[in-house]
Amino acid sequence: MNITKRENAYRIRVFNGKDANGKFLYTSMTVRFDDPRFEGMTEKKRDKVAEVIGFEFEQQINALAVLPNITFKSFAERWFVDYADIQHATTTRERCEDFKERTYEALGDMRMDKIKTIHVQSFINSLTKPGVNKVDPEKGLSRKTIKHYLSFVSGIFDYAIRIEMLTKNPCTNVKLPL
Repeated sequence: MNITKRENAYRIRVFNGKDANGKFLYTSMTVRFDDPRFEGMTEKKRDKVAEVIGFEFEQQINALAVLPNITFKSFAERWFVDYADIQHATTTRERCEDFKERTYEALGDMRMDKIKTIHVQSFINSLTKPGVNKVDPEKGLSRKTIKHYLSFVSGIFDYAIRIEMLTKNPCTNVKLPL
């Protein structure tokens, strides 16, 4: 966090990770001296309050430090820690772990904000192809297992929407194969 005192305001900048090209990203806010939180304060006291505001801002940014350009795999790993470990039963969590390898192969390196319905539909359709099923290589996965894969991917996107990182779930219009 960096607080810069300006002529009539404080500029608070918080490091917010790197973009896909490695460029440092910052989120900033400006708090003017005439802000009601500074009313009647000396300059020294105002500086201390600005630090507290900066600290709270940094905590808020860090809580949502998920960039829209994060890959599906990176976000999914965060989802496991921030959501699945807390919200899912152990057996559900373990089943989700089983889905990682194939899902990451198909979607893992794609940016979350670039994944469209067509990408997810293509992945879901690929699960019906012979050779995908490790138990019976002549067959694809069962419809029920494919539904679980779609639920896994959709749950990750739902979480991204819930934390206001994305606005749309690309799984919404995906159709399960017959």
